[in-house]
Amino acid sequence: AVELYTELRLLDETGEAFDGLAGGDVTDETKLSTDLWADFTREAIDSLTQHSPRNFLQPSVSSWVHNGMFSNWPYSFAAQLASLRGSSLWSDVWEPLVEETPLGHPPVCSLGAYYGFAPSAPTTSSNLVHQVFHTFVYHAVTKYHVWETQRLVVEFGGGFGALCNAVHSAGYKQQYILFDLPIFSQIQAFYLKAHGRTVRSLHQHLAAFHAGEPGVYTASHAQEVVDAVTTVTDHVTAER
Repeated sequence: AVELYTELRLLDETGEAFDGLAGGDVTDETKLSTDLWADFTREAIDSLTQHSPRNFLQPSVSSWVHNGMFSNWPYSFAAQLASLRGSSLWSDVWEPLVEETPLGHPPVCSLGAYYGFAPSAPTTSSNLVHQVFHTFVYHAVTKYHVWETQRLVVEFGGGFGALCNAVHSAGYKQQYILFDLPIFSQIQAFYLKAHGRTVRSLHQHLAAFHAGEPGVYTASHAQEVVDAVTTVTDHVTAER
């Protein structure tokens, strides 16, 4: 928590927190998006430097999280949960993955209190169900689990790291790149490290990535991600 606080203050003071939100052709559409994410960035800095990061998923602490990650999902929560619950893999795969962790004190609900679920059913959140549902769809389309078949996962806009953490909880042991704005890269590192994940900056540990060292790599510069993915693609092509 102290490391996160220090990094956020540094990013704010140097202006690096807003890297990636300037430059390029400016249109009404891009300006609207840029202004929105600039506001989210400012709210994230303020909330996490004025409150304990240990409570950063509480609505009263971080409205920016709930505006973008929790409150928008309840309308699809029931449908997505029903799909997971109706799968033959519910008990073995999806049920363990929707078990929410207490880190950040997210708003949760106990599925055991609802009809159709066993009293021992997990406590979950609308956001985690939504994230796990992504992997459910991947499996439905490909017949494979992403954590079993991929040597590299690249996630654009990783939120606070919930999907990444779920994939690793399922057994993923390869490389995972989280591409996001600098402020969110720091939040992802905090969240994932607290869950025991190995997290590095792609910019600072590019050699480790090229050497094939597994773990999570955060990145805020598009070209670095392109170069990293190209290297992996070249290796796969050469192996074939």
